[in-house]
This record gives sequence, C-alpha cells and structure tokens, in this order.
Amino acid sequence: RIDPTTTGISFQQMDTDYYTQAPRNDMPPFAQKLGKVYKTYGGQVPIMRLYGVTEEGYSVVAHVHGYDPYFYIQAPKDFSTDHCKAFADALNGRVAERVDGPKKTSDGQYIRFVEICYKQT
Repeated sequence: RIDPTTTGISFQQMDTDYYTQAPRNDMPPFAQKLGKVYKTYGGQVPIMRLYGVTEEGYSVVAHVHGYDPYFYIQAPKDFSTDHCKAFADALNGRVAERVDGPKKTSDGQYIRFVEICYKQT
C-alpha cells in the first residue's frame, strides 16, 4: 500500500470508471485539513477508478476519493447567477426521482451546486 502523503506514483491512464460506497473514515478529517467540506450523497460518495501502467510496466488501479463528478451544459443567454440555485434544485429533483424512485432510499441530495463557467478558447 502506498502512503500518498510521502510517495508519489506516475502512470499512463488507460481506462476510467467509478463506483459509489460509504466514505472512508479518514476522508472528512483529510478534507477539513485542506479547508474543504466532504459531503456524502445518500450516505455514499463517488470514487473514481483509474486503470493504467507504470513506466516499468506494472499494472495499477488508483481509487480516487474526494472527486466530485461534473459536467458542462450550454445555458440560455439570459441565465445568471441568480438562476443557479433554482436550476440546481430542479435538476436535483429530477435525479432523485430517477435514482430513488417511489422509495426514499437516500437523503435525496445529488447535485452539489451549479455555477456559471465562461467558455474559454
């Protein structure tokens, strides 16, 4: 096992996927040291799996905790920061409907936040 506080690793990433599970016990204190809030969604957190190969030819898989999945969409021209909370709430409601269905299986919080990012070229 590699101690990430003292040892680095370099590898060529070949594939990526993710899974969800309850957070590791050390993640909330670690996030707090970095000045961040470690939030769970329905008691679960996303964990990225990065598959790759080191320069020496060893196969590796890295389980990346503390990653927030994100995506970009094109907003309407009149969309402003005043609309972000309402959009996040509406999007969260739709995701909760699909994930939770008629049974309430989580805290229903799936969308962490919405922010405006301006396109850069």
